[in-house]
Amino acid sequence: MTTPDGLWALAPQFAEQVLCDIQTRMTSGRMSVPAGQEPRRFSLRRGVAVISITGVISRKESLWADVGQDGIRQALDEARQDERVRGILLSFNSPGGVAAGVKELADYIASIDDKPVAAYADGLTASAAYWLASATGRVYAPAMAQVGSVGVISEVRNISGFLDKMGVSITYIASGKWKTAGNPVEKLTPEQTAYFQERVDALHTVFKADVAQHMGISQDPAWTEAQILFAQSAQQLGLVTAIVRDEDQAINRLLEVTMPDNSPDAPAQAMTRDRLAAEAPELLKALLEEGRDSASNDGVEYALNAMETVCGKEKAEAVRAFVAQAKELGLSAKQLAGLGKLMPQAPAVQQAPAEPQNSKSAILNALQEQSAQALPTSPDASAGQPKSSLVADAERRRAEAARQGGNA
Repeated sequence: MTTPDGLWALAPQFAEQVLCDIQTRMTSGRMSVPAGQEPRRFSLRRGVAVISITGVISRKESLWADVGQDGIRQALDEARQDERVRGILLSFNSPGGVAAGVKELADYIASIDDKPVAAYADGLTASAAYWLASATGRVYAPAMAQVGSVGVISEVRNISGFLDKMGVSITYIASGKWKTAGNPVEKLTPEQTAYFQERVDALHTVFKADVAQHMGISQDPAWTEAQILFAQSAQQLGLVTAIVRDEDQAINRLLEVTMPDNSPDAPAQAMTRDRLAAEAPELLKALLEEGRDSASNDGVEYALNAMETVCGKEKAEAVRAFVAQAKELGLSAKQLAGLGKLMPQAPAVQQAPAEPQNSKSAILNALQEQSAQALPTSPDASAGQPKSSLVADAERRRAEAARQGGNA
């Protein structure tokens, strides 16, 4: 088949379908963008220019393929000139396309240094499409996206058998040994096959070297033989920078890695313990010590307040003063326990059995002693509220105590 470009950076499983479709478009005269459709440019999302590259990539956008290298270049130029644009994301869903011109466009993408550029593999990013994506140096993809196919293909069709059956004979008259090599009416000779293979191999060598350089990896047979890989596997080989959920997350990653944290336009990032440990270890240490001291102080104060309730304010204040002195001396809890063994112990005082201090009646009596008024004996008529269970219990106990006293 004769096409404007003989070499293709195209995923092989799509080659037959794509090339047949292109032939159909060419022979039907459908060689221009339908009227009313503007060339693709970009969409602006949160300050990122998203350039969609969908379908077969050709040299010119007005010819028989879905998107042209000239249209991609124009979109890049417009995004670079737009003051609203802070970064550029090339969003691919393409099996590849013609090989001619791809290296030049990839070199241009790699040379952009005024605004950060990244690529997103939206489904399939193969061959010429991956060549362009790799030129950004940052390729984001969902786990099951397909990337790679770092290879070159050329198709030579032969229809001599069909022409013989139809009784048609075609003769080429040309000068130059290779001028008619690959024509559709003659089978390739071994020498001609080697000639075309040499061209394909030369372009493949350039393709592999570019990908390795742009992505910062070494050439590995696991990806250099035109394999198409799922993104999760491709990430392990260095063909994918990071696995993302979708295009929105790819935009977030582009903003995160290319904008200073103190930029007012940078997305907010959660301050985790790991991040704080990496960026400010001394601050993390101080915060942890402060937290431990705060927790310790809260526990001591709680215990002293409980002691004041049980033993009285005078004893609690004495203990509070002792704790303050122990802190000034830097005594630990274990050292305080050892110090207690050296201090004289007061003799135990035998006391008559008494009602437990934590009984309900003792608590009620303590509450009543602390109150300026006696506990109410009847509900508040003006408020119309029923007597509380605490008051009712206190009245019952007082009535029982009075009866027992009368009987005595």
